[in-house]
Amino acid sequence: MKRLAQVIVFVGFVNFLAFVVGTFIVGGDAINGHSLCPAGKHYLYDKLRDEPCHEVSAATYRYSKLHSYFTFISFPLAMAGGVLLNRLRKRSTISQMVR
Repeated sequence: MKRLAQVIVFVGFVNFLAFVVGTFIVGGDAINGHSLCPAGKHYLYDKLRDEPCHEVSAATYRYSKLHSYFTFISFPLAMAGGVLLNRLRKRSTISQMVR
């Protein structure tokens, strides 16, 4: 159980870093681009740009959208894995004190 939690935390953390770097490289994310930019084309949104909505290829848009969704799933799982690791650590500390 401990090893699985460690892997989940690691994968979630690495994926979050990859999301941040990928969003910086492609210039925004598709989730906000979908809701805040004009419809009909593939836009990414970055509020730090002079023109926050910019058009990208369909492949870049799909990559950004899929990576955003995967991050929405993996980051909470990583947080839950961290909580589990903390509880396992506390449990082993208590059992060592009792011995």
